[in-house]
Amino acid sequence: MVSSKDSQVSARRVFGLALPALGVLAAMPLYLLLDTAVVGRLGASQLAALGAAAAVQSVVTTQLTFLSYGTTARSSRLFGSGDRQGAIAEGVQATYVALIVGFGLACIMWLFGGQIALWMTGNPETASLAASWLHVAALSIPITLVEMAGNGWLRGVQDTKRPLYFTLAGLIPGAIAVPIFVHWWGLVGSAWANVLGMGIITLLFLLELKKQHTGSWRLRPS
Repeated sequence: MVSSKDSQVSARRVFGLALPALGVLAAMPLYLLLDTAVVGRLGASQLAALGAAAAVQSVVTTQLTFLSYGTTARSSRLFGSGDRQGAIAEGVQATYVALIVGFGLACIMWLFGGQIALWMTGNPETASLAASWLHVAALSIPITLVEMAGNGWLRGVQDTKRPLYFTLAGLIPGAIAVPIFVHWWGLVGSAWANVLGMGIITLLFLLELKKQHTGSWRLRPS
């Protein structure tokens, strides 16, 4: 039986888990503020196109937060029962789901991004700009979902520092690339900077999963 003293969790431990997780949640909005400020200097049409395209991209990805929070719940249940490898294995399955769903959504963006942009903007010129952003940013959909799954299983094993380090390792180069890429390629440069930043983050999560997982890599549809 666990004594009440052993079951107590210190405030230091709670904040040690919560503050890095808060940093991960705050990092992306700050990056988007920079992205918006840089694109805004291109002109009103480009800013309007970015607003419409980013709204579509946000809806596509944020509606799949179960990949993060659902994975955290499943992983933490196993981790709490002493099955660390089982908790990490939940991250493997969540990553498969992220890749399958992500590539499906990316294909939808490649096929119908122009029509979706036109519905969002109601202006052919703005829609064309938004569609060009969406077609490039579609590459970041599966990697963003993999990043969400990575956050999920690492939080489940009570590691919130690595997700913060990985996020900063990707978003800082992405933030540096935004003004450079936008200068070179205009609005589409913003999308490429996003792909770069998220790609680095996702690669780090995948490497960490490979490092920690020692069981089967087989996809389990159940």
